[in-house]
Amino acid sequence: MNTIQRAAAIRHIVYRDLLGLLPLASVRQTVQFIANLALVRNHDYAPNKAKPERDRIETATKLCLLRLKVSPDINCISDGANGRGIPKSEIERTIVEKHGDGLADIAGFYFDRRWRLNLPEGCALHGYRNREGFYTGILCQPLSQINRYFLLSAAAFGGAKALRLEPSDRIYFEQWNRPAEPKHNLTAPANQADLTGFRFNGRRFVEVNS
Repeated sequence: MNTIQRAAAIRHIVYRDLLGLLPLASVRQTVQFIANLALVRNHDYAPNKAKPERDRIETATKLCLLRLKVSPDINCISDGANGRGIPKSEIERTIVEKHGDGLADIAGFYFDRRWRLNLPEGCALHGYRNREGFYTGILCQPLSQINRYFLLSAAAFGGAKALRLEPSDRIYFEQWNRPAEPKHNLTAPANQADLTGFRFNGRRFVEVNS
């Protein structure tokens, strides 16, 4: 195993362990995540679509997010998720005991007298992978905001920078950036009159020089 492969393997294991310590998102939180990032806004999901088809699209999207996690500060028990999150300090202790200085190249961790985790509060957390199936980072979506996400990082504290999403992931998570489809064909009629030299006086078109 070369240096690059070893780094990728360590990154995958650290994020796998971290995600395993975070509480699962509830159904309501998953639906909020989907709505906040407009994940079902595509050509197959239109207002005039039959309800069974709309439900199928929503269900398929939810199934892709079965392992969606949330920040440990969110009270998940009252929200229908599987258990309350353990404190961030406990998460840090568990990860540091297992990986130690191997965290130096993992985005989200930084050293300040000890290894710390820059984990945001109030977020849905989605582990994203590369084409080989290895975790390469964690996407954070503030559940109280729409059209916004960021990648887990501690670069501001001297930690490693987050690896970018792959192009297919970026398209998926930025669907809100796509312009809305026009409801009607706005192409000008083929036989539209040429009104050059005319102006509208409030009642009718008159020649400018008349």
